[in-house]
Amino acid sequence: RSSIQKVSATLGENTLRLGLEAGLIGLIFVSLFLIFYYRINGFIAILGLSSFGMLFYSAISLLGKYQGYTLTLAGIAGIIVSIGLAADSYIVTFEKFKDELKIGRSFQYASEKAVTEAWKTILTADFVSLTASVILYVLAIGPIRGFALTLGLATIFDLIFTRFFTKNAVPLFAKVSDNTRLFF
Repeated sequence: RSSIQKVSATLGENTLRLGLEAGLIGLIFVSLFLIFYYRINGFIAILGLSSFGMLFYSAISLLGKYQGYTLTLAGIAGIIVSIGLAADSYIVTFEKFKDELKIGRSFQYASEKAVTEAWKTILTADFVSLTASVILYVLAIGPIRGFALTLGLATIFDLIFTRFFTKNAVPLFAKVSDNTRLFF
């Protein structure tokens, strides 16, 4: 027996709105965790994530305007995953910073070494993510391509932000104080 169901356009619009709201709520929780757990470093991460978000939004808007890209629920899922990917890059850096301090390194040296050491881990993780997104984009059809596109684009932006923003921001803020309680 066959059946046909009609889905109104408002249902799709409502689903997209709920997906965006879920992403915003997740972003708020991630931000609160970063501030609570990492203190000044948490503010560095939020500043970086905000800049990342503005650049990412601009890129998606340009894709929509010039390439006809439409943000779907799968694309929103890619954005949400990318927020976790970007936040993870900060967490890897901050944890390496703590490890360097635990073994007795000076505060400034520990911040610089943490950024350098974390870059290797982040590069490896982002390479895996980028490879997966390229494979998904090539092999998939429909909305899964939107997920792959947003994830791949976010991975590239994460590499850029980690290399240029985080590499400079963490040692810069480490010059403010060498009191570890302000940072962790």
